[in-house]
Amino acid sequence: MGKFLLVGAISGIVTFPGIYLKHGGVNTEDLRNFPPSLKQKLATLQWIVWGLFTMLAILIAIAESGLLY
Repeated sequence: MGKFLLVGAISGIVTFPGIYLKHGGVNTEDLRNFPPSLKQKLATLQWIVWGLFTMLAILIAIAESGLLY
């Protein structure tokens, strides 16, 4: 479980670096030296997870409203 959390944290830093740069959570040089192919894969993974959570929330809202019955 810890490895999943680590990958999630790194993908969040790669996908939304502005927040972490603003608060000093990441170094600009480290972010620049990150491998571009891995950066693209982690960013894609991050957006897929956000999309899945969004779809889950929508489906729960539809089920709770009773539109499925």
